[in-house]
Amino acid sequence: MKSRSEIWLSVLEEFSALCSVSTHRDAETVVSRVAREGDQFFTVTLPRFGKDFELALSHRRIPRDLFKGFARSRFTVEFIDENYGFVLDSRTQGGGTPKFLGGFMDLVFDSVFKTNYDEYEHISSSSSLSAVTLVPKIRSFNADQMVKAADAVAAIRQLCLMFAKEKASAPPAAIERAYGQFVETDKELDRPL
Repeated sequence: MKSRSEIWLSVLEEFSALCSVSTHRDAETVVSRVAREGDQFFTVTLPRFGKDFELALSHRRIPRDLFKGFARSRFTVEFIDENYGFVLDSRTQGGGTPKFLGGFMDLVFDSVFKTNYDEYEHISSSSSLSAVTLVPKIRSFNADQMVKAADAVAAIRQLCLMFAKEKASAPPAAIERAYGQFVETDKELDRPL
């Protein structure tokens, strides 16, 4: 019987081909995280990532408090001259899309914020961009991009929620810790006041 990792990596490969995105780093991340977290990566961590993704879709943007435990890409701010349409300045900051499953995420969310010259004057006079709350937002799609985005949404949901209903047993260290706490509580209850 195939392991969860083998099944998950096989499905990742299929969605990679369907959406024409590179998933090599995603595969490496899964292998590394499973080595550290065990099956809880599939039954706890990925479903939580999937729920955060669904929240981001419902908000039509990625708030900074989502996708905890996963690195985020850089977010680019382009300052456009509204009369001529060219980029006056470009800066990056943290808080873009998650790097994990990033190829799929970038088909759905836009990590580039374009602003006009007046806003450029206001922002550039402040000491940093941190005063401005900028987060990735859902892209504007043409017909071809809509199909790719829909496939990417299906891929992320399938990959994250594939093992969500399975109940994984706790790792031996967690069981041992809980047992020790139970014994301590039991001893305290036996002591007279």
